[in-house]
Amino acid sequence: MPFFFDTVQAKYGAALTPRDAAMARTINRYVGNFAKAGDPNGGTPARWTPYTPANDFLMDFAADGSPRGEPDPWKAKLDLVAASSSPVQ
Repeated sequence: MPFFFDTVQAKYGAALTPRDAAMARTINRYVGNFAKAGDPNGGTPARWTPYTPANDFLMDFAADGSPRGEPDPWKAKLDLVAASSSPVQ
């Protein structure tokens, strides 16, 4: 949550790294855009593509702080788990 609300300085203090602070600002920019306009994009470094079940697209905030829109890398495994936990018809 500190990254979402860009409160990492208050949460981590002296342990906060510049990379973590940059990632928090990036994530918070998407959140702010969404809160203001209903769209997370707008002057952000990478376009956040809307999710649909067909594209299963998500935004990944990499360890280096850069945002990358990409298909969910866990989709196949999650679909398998979901299928195996569905009641038998």
